[in-house]
Amino acid sequence: MEKIIALTVIICMIPDSASTVQVNEGEDALFEFQSNDPDINISLRFEGHAAFYQFGSSEGMNQDQKNRYTIKVEGTAPKIFKLHIRNTNRLDANTIVCQFYKDAVIERTERTTLSVNYPAGIVTCIHTPNDGGLGFYDPWTILKCIAERGTISSYIVCYQNGMISPPFDKEPPLNSSDSHFSQTIWIKKTAPASCCSSTYEHPFDMSRCNHYLWEPEEPEVPHHTPMFITSTYTAGSTITPDVNVDPDPLQYPEGGDGNKSRQTALNVLTGTITFMTIVLTVFAFGLFQILWKLTMIAKDITDNMNTLQIIVCENRSLTSNTYRDDATG
Repeated sequence: MEKIIALTVIICMIPDSASTVQVNEGEDALFEFQSNDPDINISLRFEGHAAFYQFGSSEGMNQDQKNRYTIKVEGTAPKIFKLHIRNTNRLDANTIVCQFYKDAVIERTERTTLSVNYPAGIVTCIHTPNDGGLGFYDPWTILKCIAERGTISSYIVCYQNGMISPPFDKEPPLNSSDSHFSQTIWIKKTAPASCCSSTYEHPFDMSRCNHYLWEPEEPEVPHHTPMFITSTYTAGSTITPDVNVDPDPLQYPEGGDGNKSRQTALNVLTGTITFMTIVLTVFAFGLFQILWKLTMIAKDITDNMNTLQIIVCENRSLTSNTYRDDATG
């Protein structure tokens, strides 16, 4: 904050000057306006609005400004007017116009733009049952989530079982004309999921990620936790969060490319089914060979038994004829 103060003081000493002060939503902003004339007074207003401070009076402030704005006057030469805005939010973003008066005459005007950076908004998601690509036996399904864009580069994340679920697709590139951005996430059908928007530099951990809660028993009923996001994140960061992604072996590889991931999963499933089919075919063929051999053995045994019976019968007949010949003789 010291850097912001120094920048504001240096520029605001220049007549008819303009500067920009950037803060992240939730941070405090401090402005200083000074003059070497001890008889000077100032008025403060936002561009396009009436003065909220004039000639030492704060009667122009609304209740929110009274709660968060503080104005102090220090010294005489130089005479310094300090404006302190606590807990800034995106609605504070505007140009502050400071006019210096002496004897009711405007001597100079200074403008300072307050820029408030903020992350993406609350996440809402839609779940379509059995939309994972592999039908009833697919252990995965998808959530299609959307959030309002912020000025800080953000993404949507979902947690399951303490792990980050893999993304189905990558975040679309930032487009200033788009008010919202979407993200599709792979989730397991058997576990609850919690989703939220997060920034790349300071990711939300699971304990704070509660914009959208999904329960497997009631996938069509959204549960939202009302909250207002404030953060101290740095705008424009391209740092990728160092997080653990669910390492399940059936995970769609790497995430970030839903079509490729789905095709890979289908290929894995098809390959598995083909392999099992080959194994079963080989097993069935082997079983058939065994049964065929057993059948042939049984046939041989049956033929041998029939031959043995014929031999026995012939022997008996021959013996009987011999006894008859002996008796006749």
